[in-house]
Amino acid sequence: MTEGQEIEFKREYTDQIKKEVVAFLNTNDGTVYIGVDGSGKAVGVADADEVMQRVSSALREGISPDCTQFFRLDSVQEEGKQVVRIHVVRGTQTPYYLSDKGLRPNGVYLRVGSTSVPAQEESIRKLLRRSEVQPYENKKAARQDLTFSAAARVFSGRGLEFGPAQMRTLGLLDGEGFFTNLGLLLSDQCGHSVKCAIFEGTTKAVFKDRKEFTGSLFTQIDLTLEYLNVYNRTASVIGEKLREDRREYPPTAIREALLNALIHREYSFSGSTFVNLYEDRLEILSLGGLPEGLSEEAIRMGISQPRNRRLAEVFYRLNYIEAYGTGIPRIWETYAGSGRSPEIRVIDGAFRICLPNLLFGRPAEAGTSPQEQTLLSHLREHGEIDKETAAELLGTKAPRAYSILRAMTEKKLLTAYKKGKKFVYRL
Repeated sequence: MTEGQEIEFKREYTDQIKKEVVAFLNTNDGTVYIGVDGSGKAVGVADADEVMQRVSSALREGISPDCTQFFRLDSVQEEGKQVVRIHVVRGTQTPYYLSDKGLRPNGVYLRVGSTSVPAQEESIRKLLRRSEVQPYENKKAARQDLTFSAAARVFSGRGLEFGPAQMRTLGLLDGEGFFTNLGLLLSDQCGHSVKCAIFEGTTKAVFKDRKEFTGSLFTQIDLTLEYLNVYNRTASVIGEKLREDRREYPPTAIREALLNALIHREYSFSGSTFVNLYEDRLEILSLGGLPEGLSEEAIRMGISQPRNRRLAEVFYRLNYIEAYGTGIPRIWETYAGSGRSPEIRVIDGAFRICLPNLLFGRPAEAGTSPQEQTLLSHLREHGEIDKETAAELLGTKAPRAYSILRAMTEKKLLTAYKKGKKFVYRL
């Protein structure tokens, strides 16, 4: 026998054996032989039973999570010598680590060739993703040096305490006192970001501006909303009686779309959440697609199945969201009567919501006649109109109403659509 990817020799029992077992648990099945020197020659152990007892105790007490079911001890004769074998199979609750070192590179090991080496942070993240025992947000975070200045301000601003006891209750700390991925997302060291891009026109040909917001999800939400607010222009239009100031995008729709993207995205992917603002639309793209079993129609109806349940609970507790499943329907409500509607597109691994610019292509309505104002008021409430309804509203005959509608279309106040055998008009 020779040492390699699946075999490790130890001349005698030492505490280093825990490191080798951790490496096999995290990487692949392997066997540690105690009583065999580095050249593969059997030198034996004085008391195999005592060695096995020491090994069993060391592995049970010195490795986390519990790895009892993933190793087996026995003793065999090699070259006339008594040798102890530790059979290890790859564990299902990766990463495994030395209990006294914690979830850090000097506590987590991987098997590389014939050597057990410390795992770097990216390798630890991969091990965390590989474990399917619990949701991503409940798993131990790859980083444990976390601070929570942004989260503390948010909790304090709502009159709520935010200490170790509250962190444990909310799920930011696990039962062993380690920060979870939920804690990482809300910490100042959150590794994800929101990337915003402002484009000139309706394509990605020309950038006007771009920003990337990092830090706690609380910080990302606040900074992104502030940034978009600067670009959400206001125009004056004539309402039923008074001049009104209207925004290109309903602020409520922007907020709900952003919250939905950040609360429900798949955080086991390392990519950013993208916010792209064009002249005619605002697109928000998040990773992960829809949770299994949900359809686009279902979420439009308000049916919710949070991918990150604990994260959603934190935002609910802090009044960022009113209740599960209400965000998407509320977005559609903000566009009611406008003649324009948001769009959802789901592809494998991604979710996109598109908010149309309510003022794009529509000149200010100042200077419109009283008859035109009456029709515009009706359209803002009902979404569309035909010449018969227009005639009834205006107290005229249908041909006259048709002439007014055509004139408004030529002035780009309305758009005509064929509906069955007749035309309807929308904003």
